[in-house]
Amino acid sequence: ANTGFDAADELTNPTPVANDQCGNPVAAGDVNADGRSDLIMGCTQDDTGAGDAGNMIVFAGRSTVLQSRKLNLQAGTVTDVTVGLARVANGAAAPVLQASANGGTNWESVTAGVAHSFVATGTDLRLRIRVPEAPNAHMTQTIHDLTIDYTYAGANAAPNTPALVSPAGGASTADTTPDLVATFSDPDGGDTGTIHYEVCTVAIGAGQTCVGAGGTLLASGSSPAGIANAANGTWTVTPALVPQTVYWHAQAEDNSSALSAWSASRTLTIAETITIGVDSATLSLGAVIFGSDVVGTTIIDVQSNDPQGYTLSATDESDTWGADCVCGGTIPDWTGTGAVPTVWAPLTSGANGYLGVTTRDTTGQTTNRLAKWGTANPAGWPENDFTNNRYAGLDNATSIVLHDTTAAAPNDTITITTRVTPSASTQAGTYDATLAITATGKP
Repeated sequence: ANTGFDAADELTNPTPVANDQCGNPVAAGDVNADGRSDLIMGCTQDDTGAGDAGNMIVFAGRSTVLQSRKLNLQAGTVTDVTVGLARVANGAAAPVLQASANGGTNWESVTAGVAHSFVATGTDLRLRIRVPEAPNAHMTQTIHDLTIDYTYAGANAAPNTPALVSPAGGASTADTTPDLVATFSDPDGGDTGTIHYEVCTVAIGAGQTCVGAGGTLLASGSSPAGIANAANGTWTVTPALVPQTVYWHAQAEDNSSALSAWSASRTLTIAETITIGVDSATLSLGAVIFGSDVVGTTIIDVQSNDPQGYTLSATDESDTWGADCVCGGTIPDWTGTGAVPTVWAPLTSGANGYLGVTTRDTTGQTTNRLAKWGTANPAGWPENDFTNNRYAGLDNATSIVLHDTTAAAPNDTITITTRVTPSASTQAGTYDATLAITATGKP
């Protein structure tokens, strides 16, 4: 009694009994006034002894549309269909075929025997046939051996947990925005994907997130989409990381939005970096007049990514004296020390004069010099201000701290002034001294 079509098209023998042969034909009459009976129904070979068995024959004398129920049994997305018609008898025109992959929401025209790829794919395949009117009142449009072949994509599988590629576990880099690389792989060979990354303060187990592992998320981001299966996806860490040991891991997402588990983490050390530049490797004080004050200034640029800051120090690399001469003369160090620089009054000189240095000004990440070098002035004191600038002598046994910071310095400028005041008894000649300046990051 069930023909396999939707309920509106189902035909049911109203009084089925064994061996009834459907003795009472059913006729709808000439509904559309075309001179033909529009529907005649009968049952043949109903001799199996069952109350609902046998064959039902439908004669349609007009154009009829038949629509199937769901045809596909497998789970998955239907992508293609081929409809076969072995024979069409008594037809004034070929049947019109349509198919839908999404339960009838979208119908697409198909040609018998020709493969059709759906524009609107789905999981519910249906067929719709319009049978044209037969050529005369005594003929019926008949379709034989209707076949349906379809292609479907199986249920989407989640991608595999990505394999971490680089940096290697335990690696160290001075790059504060390193590239993280992992491999996308998916059981569905045609899938493409994206790699997601997290950078964390603690080690992370497989399947965990940074926060789930009890850590603080330092940075997160994703590679570009569309990574081919078995290809790598790269993300450049942003924002920049400060020097420390971090933990990074990855997760894959395919083009159907299915997600893998998070991978276990790798460690990466962001190393401290310091660069130091001097405006000139040599400072010449020129011709010095006995009993006079002569000054010269050196500009030092420091860049550091150390979040704890750095220490800038100086040491006399030449000898125990402030400066000496091949002539045999010496100019001793000023009496102020690196720990306690002192005011050096104008024209103050010992038996052979003095040589000393001061940090006059610092700009950039910090706004002023250490207090030991004199009273504060955000604009900096002039180099010939001998009241507000304090000086220290140099020797090769002690490093003098010129400047000290407690934070990273994207660009610090430190102004160092050297001063010499020779006495009248200083031996004439060419004097020199070598000063080593070092910037050291803090642990």
